[in-house]
Parts: sequence; C-alpha cells; structure tokens
Amino acid sequence: MGWAKAEEIRRRLLAFRESGKFVYAYTPFTDELGYYVALTADRLYVLPDAGLEMNGFRVETPFISRMLDKVGLDPQIEAIGAYKSAADVLARENMSDPDREATTALLEERYRGFVDEIVTRRKVDRARLTAALDQGIYLARDLQTLDLIDGEAHEADVQRAAVAAALEVEPSEIELSDVPYHLIDAADYAADLPDPAESPEGDVALVYAVGAIVMGESGFDPLFGRVIGS
Repeated sequence: MGWAKAEEIRRRLLAFRESGKFVYAYTPFTDELGYYVALTADRLYVLPDAGLEMNGFRVETPFISRMLDKVGLDPQIEAIGAYKSAADVLARENMSDPDREATTALLEERYRGFVDEIVTRRKVDRARLTAALDQGIYLARDLQTLDLIDGEAHEADVQRAAVAAALEVEPSEIELSDVPYHLIDAADYAADLPDPAESPEGDVALVYAVGAIVMGESGFDPLFGRVIGS
C-alpha cells in the first residue's frame, strides 16, 4: 500500500481502540510503512531474530535520456512551469533543482511525521531514535533495545496473548490448540456483515485513483509505478 492508504487504515484502527477495544500487532518483517501502521496497536510484536528495514526515506528516479540517444529517439517535451517534472525522465540525465526541492520537501515532511508519531506513541527519546534511523535499524532485537516494540514473539504466542486479554485471563491458562477457535479472519468477518440499509437520499460513490494519469488502462508502469488509465 501507499502512505495515503496507510493513513486511512491507521485512522480506522485508532477509532477501533477509542471504542474501548484493544489492538495487538505482529509482523515477521517490516519497514517504515508497516511499522507506522503498527504504531496504532496497544502491543506490538516482531518475530524473534527477524530482519527489517528502517533506514529513513528516499526516492529513486530513473532517467533514460541517454538510452534514448543511443537508439536514435528524440522525445519532444513541453512543460508548463519549473516544477512540472513528470517528463524529466525522458529529457534529462538527473534531477532539476525545482524537482529536487519539491521531492526533498515531501520526504522531510514524511520523515518528521514518522518520527513524531514514534516519539508520541512509544515515548522514546527523539535524538536517540533519529541517530538509530541514520545508522539503520535492521534486526528485531534493535527495535527491542530502542523500546520500539513490546517484545519478540512467535505469531501463535501473540494470538494467545490477545485471546487471553479478551477473555481477561492469563495466557498460560489457554492452550495453543484452543486459540484458533477464538479467532476469525477479517475477510470472513467482513463477508458476514449485513448489507447497509439503502439511504432514501441516495449514495455517494468513492473511487480510489492512485498514480499518474495516463492514456489507456490503469496498471503498473516500470518507470512511473502505479498509473491511472483514462
């Protein structure tokens, strides 16, 4: 998912918690995006000795003008304004100054929000956290040392702990073999929900459009990533 979808999932999880329920998070691997979503949980666990990737934010932009020169192609590019950089990939060999300025501003905003959320949720020292991110955090035990998770655990043990919390008993009082009987997959739960009542005033359709707008059909472009087809 992208960051916009992650924000929406986070809002739903926070609303769920505010209703008086609790959230446990578990992952065998994560990066900044996954961890950012998991920060909404009351308890956050990672697989023992798991690897992960938390080393800040970056953007990679391919430039293929030299390749086009080699095959004898001369793209005709028009851009209205210095910050219109979508076609730079065809016409330049590197980032323009306006493109770098805009991209850097976006990255810095995302990074500040990410760090702010960790500091607020995990109650950790900002300077220590940013120093660790600058060096890179690549192992679950490093997260534990920095107090960024509540522990290393296997998925079955996290499920048992969550079930025990729901039943208000100690995890040791629940057999692992009994845990699946207390769980339901989110997809199965959603499929069993009743259909919402039709509104006499009509409905509002919400259509998600992610990526650059291009001619043709939506899909994934090797240069631009996800694209919205006309």
